[in-house]
Order: sequence, then C-alpha cells, then structure tokens
Amino acid sequence: MRKNARLGSVIQQVKNVRGGMVAENSLLLKNLRDNSGHINAFGINVTPLGQSVISMGLSMALQFSGYEFARNSCLALFTSDETGFTSPSAYPMAMAFITPASYLLLLAYERVLASRGPRIALRYSMVSCALAMFVLGFSIFATEGNERSISISLLRKCLVLVAFVFQNCYTHFISTQHWSFVGSVLTPDQGATWFACLSGVTSLTASIAGSSVSTAVSRLGLSRTLAIFTSFFLLLSLFFAEHSYSISEKYSFCPSRGKESTKSKDLDVKDQHASLFKKATDLFYRVPNLKLLFYEVISFQSMTMILNMCFVKTLKSAKSNDLDRAGWTGKFYAL
Repeated sequence: MRKNARLGSVIQQVKNVRGGMVAENSLLLKNLRDNSGHINAFGINVTPLGQSVISMGLSMALQFSGYEFARNSCLALFTSDETGFTSPSAYPMAMAFITPASYLLLLAYERVLASRGPRIALRYSMVSCALAMFVLGFSIFATEGNERSISISLLRKCLVLVAFVFQNCYTHFISTQHWSFVGSVLTPDQGATWFACLSGVTSLTASIAGSSVSTAVSRLGLSRTLAIFTSFFLLLSLFFAEHSYSISEKYSFCPSRGKESTKSKDLDVKDQHASLFKKATDLFYRVPNLKLLFYEVISFQSMTMILNMCFVKTLKSAKSNDLDRAGWTGKFYAL
C-alpha cells in the first residue's frame, strides 16, 4: 500500500509539472513502475544494490576457489624433485620476485583503469590471468616425461617458477578490485553488515575447493589441475563480476572514473608528478597511525615469510610424493 501511495504521489507530481499531460511522460512512468529492480528471494526483498553486491561476492568467492587449486598445485610443482627446485634457497628466491611482479601488474592495471574504467580493467585482469594460468599449466604438462633433455628440463623449471610467482600475485590483484567495487557502492554502515557476510561466504567456498584438491590432482595431475580448474573458476567469476557491473550501470550506482578525473584536475601539477615515496611519507606524517600500521604489516610479512620457509621445508621432508603433498596442503589451508 505504501509503495502504491508513493508511486501515486510521483505520478501526481509529474501531472502537475506537465499540466496534467501524462501522455508525453508515459516512458518515465513506465520506468517508475518497471525499473524498481527489486526481487523477492525466500521472502526477502533484495534491492538492485544488494543484487549487485551479492553477485560481486560470488565472483570473489569463485576467484578464491580457483586460487586454492592454483596455490596447492604450484607449491607441489615448485617443491617437486622432477619439476621444481630442491635447493633450500629456491623458495625465498621465488618469493623475492613476487613484489616486482605485482608492481608490473599494477602498472598495467593503472593504464587500463585510467583509459577504460574499472569494469574493463577487471575484465582484462581476469581474462589475462585465466589465460596465463591455462597456458602455463598446459605448457608444464607438455614438458613432463622428458627427463633426458637438459633444455626441456630447464624450460620446465622456468615455467614452474613463473607459475609459482604469478599465482602469488594475481589473487590479491583481482580481489582488491572486487573489494574496491563493493566499498565504492556501499556506505560505511552498509559495509559493516555486508563485509562480514562476503568474507564468510568466500572462506566457506575456498575451504570446499581446498578439500577437493586431492581428488582433482589424483585424476588430472598437478599441471592440468592448475590449468583447467584455475582458469575455469576465473572465467566463471568473471561472469558474476560482469553481472554485478551490469546491474550497477542499469541503476546508476556504478563506480566510474568521472569523480577520479574531476579530482585529478583539481590537483596541482607538481603534486601529480610527485614521487610515490614522497606521497607515502607525507601521508604517514599526516596520519601517524598509518605509519604504525605499515610497520606492523612489514613485520608481519617478514615473520610469515620465515614461517612459510619452515613449513615448506618440513612438508617436503614429510610428504615426498607430489600428489600427496598437494592434497595435504589443500586440506590444511581449507581448515
């Protein structure tokens, strides 16, 4: 009844503005009636904003599900005696490549974002990552079984190294874009409710995927599991991300680069060309708590690196079989 009353009030306002001539405003009135976009799911009224956030949350959950297959497959391949590296210094060396690789991804993303907007940037990111993991996985598979050729063995190790570094980069690269969209369309009060729900769903789906790794690698092997499951979940995740952006564009709450470009025009030219280090220093000076949080993150990451090195070394000694090692880590991370 209230909804009908509000609609009648709007119709009356349109009549008053046009002197009672409603015929010319039939399209407007049709939009008022048909484009509310609300759906009723199990007795719950879901707004277009809610539909868009749920769709992006599903995209995020599927992306992390694919990451579970990539992480455990790559770790097993990297520590394998046949396809990977046996030296204790190989793991920290590979981890050292992650930061510059992530920086290169961000540079490419920044260019696409500035020229095409966030939706196209996310689309390019997910398609590129899916294609990269697919090509890397099947390239590793193509080089398996040829142990006599030194060049083939060296090529396989290089491919495994690239796959290991890339899978450590792409998940944060893509999930940051997911969270950026959700944070842009929600108010702080809405975010307090939605963020916890999205994190819970993401953790649940990742746990289910992690528990399925052992079954996948036992049937397909490590390299094909990496190629097929990672790329499949990334493309499926892209479908829901596109659906989320479509809803947001249809109902005019899509994050755009319009506001960003307006702000950038107001900035001084000197500030635009200031170094990233100077900007970070100025920010830490203005907000001392961010400086303390930065130091905390650096110390936490350093401690995590040490723990991961000990974990990988111990795991290699306890689980010599590559497939068993991938399955065990999948169940471990699922917990």
